[in-house]
Amino acid sequence: MLCNDLMNMVINEASNPEDRIASFGALVFGHMLKYQYQPFKQSASWIEIIVKKGIPEIQRCLSVKKGLRKRITSSDLDKWYNDGLKNIAIPETKGYNINFPEQRPEDWTLDNILDYEFIKNFLVSNAQTIYAKNYLEKYI
Repeated sequence: MLCNDLMNMVINEASNPEDRIASFGALVFGHMLKYQYQPFKQSASWIEIIVKKGIPEIQRCLSVKKGLRKRITSSDLDKWYNDGLKNIAIPETKGYNINFPEQRPEDWTLDNILDYEFIKNFLVSNAQTIYAKNYLEKYI
């Protein structure tokens, strides 16, 4: 399933905040994986999906459903990670023989992915293409 198809499915089908946040969490993690492990293909659109679509939607869901943040566990984040890995990162990098980590990195926590400085540092420290670097200089 292509990323645009997944985003459309998330937007149209995930009606409750719990489902939406899980879907957008997978979208963010999947693109963070691609960004870090397929640096030669980095694009501004990957950054936008992370920073302008995925994270704001997670924040919106958390603001709509008070108390949801406290109920999100490490196991939930692991599921988001695995869904992002299986439904986005692996299918969209077929043929490149990338060995993604099977486990979610310890610092990929809910607090960190919602922290602008953490995401900015992640993006800047992993920026490899001129497109990513230029976009980051201009917008982040």
